[in-house]
Amino acid sequence: METFSGKTVAITGGATGIGFALARRLGAEGANVVIGEPRQNQLDEAAERLSNAGVAVTTMVMDVSDPSSMEAFADCAWNAFGSVHLLINNAGISIGRNRVTDTPLEDLHKLFDVNLFGVWHGVASFGRRMVEQGEPAAIYNLGSENSFFTAVPQSAAYVASKHAV
Repeated sequence: METFSGKTVAITGGATGIGFALARRLGAEGANVVIGEPRQNQLDEAAERLSNAGVAVTTMVMDVSDPSSMEAFADCAWNAFGSVHLLINNAGISIGRNRVTDTPLEDLHKLFDVNLFGVWHGVASFGRRMVEQGEPAAIYNLGSENSFFTAVPQSAAYVASKHAV
């Protein structure tokens, strides 16, 4: 896309960090912004900051690890602005640093539910609709430098989740 003016961008995990920086930048370029995030207080703060900067923003409390929540997020985006031109699968978590032998299996499942399957759900929910809308659109799945190597000791679980993306 040469311009984001009048386009709609949906960002998971867009209320803080990299996701918020992208929301702020793309909004400044004229994009409508839809942010999904599990923490209402973070959404409220992000929406206020974006609105004060003149960005058209909609937010939704959601959980990327739940396919029905991701579908509802897609519904929210299309209902708010009529189409979506860019999805940024940004949501991600980490767990405590441990050796593989000391990582609780429940923690590993939670990590993969967000970091890998959250991306999968986003691509499935938004990708299908983007194709159907018949307009140029794109999906960006954010990984990490840790997708390629272990930069942090005892972080095999996180590295594996980001490498899978």
